[in-house]
Amino acid sequence: MSTSDKEKALETLRLFSEACTVSITALQQPLSASSSSLTCAVLRKDFLSLLTLVYTSTTKLTLTLRPSEPSYTAASGPLRDLAQHISSLTTCAILFDAHGATLSREVRTVAKEVIEALRCLSENFVNQGGQDYLVATGTVHDVVSQAQQSLSTDNISAVKKRWMSDRSMLDDVLDEVAYMIETHGAGDEEDEDEGDLDDEWDELGLGAKKKMSEAELSRTKKVHPLLRFTTGLQKRVLLDIFPRISSQSPPVSNATLDALPTHSHNLLINSEELTAALYAPQDLANISSAITSLAGAVSQLQSALLDGAMLPPPRTPDADALAEGVSSMRVSNDGATEKPKTPTKDRDVRGWFDTCFMQIDRLSKSLNDILASDSAN
Repeated sequence: MSTSDKEKALETLRLFSEACTVSITALQQPLSASSSSLTCAVLRKDFLSLLTLVYTSTTKLTLTLRPSEPSYTAASGPLRDLAQHISSLTTCAILFDAHGATLSREVRTVAKEVIEALRCLSENFVNQGGQDYLVATGTVHDVVSQAQQSLSTDNISAVKKRWMSDRSMLDDVLDEVAYMIETHGAGDEEDEDEGDLDDEWDELGLGAKKKMSEAELSRTKKVHPLLRFTTGLQKRVLLDIFPRISSQSPPVSNATLDALPTHSHNLLINSEELTAALYAPQDLANISSAITSLAGAVSQLQSALLDGAMLPPPRTPDADALAEGVSSMRVSNDGATEKPKTPTKDRDVRGWFDTCFMQIDRLSKSLNDILASDSAN
């Protein structure tokens, strides 16, 4: 193979890398408000087909440029195809803007990850002679395969996926507080060497967690139910609200749906901040502020669900049933439920949410009253 063929191939790889950069820049631009004549289902099918073409052309490229036996002239075809594929992939991803911001951001992220992996592959051949080309090729294949398996079908499924991503972290927060109560916030026993290391971290203000006083432990136990209820609330939205809005007529607008992930993430962030404030030594003002912020996040979620007509209409008031629902509400690691359970079709979903929101509001106010009293003493 002549030196000229090699230089031409390397120059084509450089141009391809630049094309990748241009596509990535386009995908990073703000979402547009333009409409699309193509349905979400058609766009998704086209996008997945383009990913398959990228996968195949990437394999062909690496086979022609493998360092042990490169065929520089044969690489021009796969490179030309890949350049066309990333251009089409970028255009297709941007067209999703008309079908919801959450879905569009997910698709754009996938496209950026694929194109970034291709850029790294091309730069590997140019700058490193293909030394790690198998790793770079595997990255492209992995990103494509994962996207083909998990790409959301529509905007509501993309919103649901974002909501679910916060779920496990909220469970972790709840487990952290439960463990804090169990160990009085001190954690596991440490050996002498670890103690010496903690002394060094203490000098930087990053030392080991302190053991709680009895008052701090009692305070943490009182706050724990608030975190359990908010965690349970987040789960019930996933289990009760998403199935409802998936089949609701008229459908919930994409603008309304796109606001939901922010509310879920606010629950997570404020729960984490409240948990952090519970570690000894406790600052009562910080705990009170964190409780107020968490209650505010819950209130904002309530308003969003009501304003977006995502909650079912209230049933005819039944004072006895409501009292029973409040008294029997419990929260496990799985979230808040009513006990005894009733068949799904007979459950008063709206009543459950109204009761849960009321309980969180009352509990947060009660906790702040207790903290104010503790501060005064």
